[in-house]
Amino acid sequence: MTAPLLNRHPDWYEDADKFHPGRYLDDPKLLLRHLTFSKGGRQCLGINLAYQELQMFTAGIFRKYKAFDKSAERQDGPTLELYDTTIEDIRLHADYVSPGLRPGSCGVRVKVRHS
Repeated sequence: MTAPLLNRHPDWYEDADKFHPGRYLDDPKLLLRHLTFSKGGRQCLGINLAYQELQMFTAGIFRKYKAFDKSAERQDGPTLELYDTTIEDIRLHADYVSPGLRPGSCGVRVKVRHS
């Protein structure tokens, strides 16, 4: 079994495809089942570096850009807007040890808008 399948197992995670990071705060034992970087003697050596890079990258993006607000007349600074992206573009289509996207999908694409 690979991480994408185990991390979305319906017996362990209620509504596994829904973005709900608070589920790990509600039930801390779920972290024991989280296998993105494997476990035990074969655990990824770069787990801490990977988490740090992910946090730095995400913080950097959202420090520089805000989410585009369709209802606002004027945006406050540069924003990011999804471009030709649907849930089907990010839904797991195949498992190749890492998630595989559906054929023809370009993945997540965004437009940078300047105010």
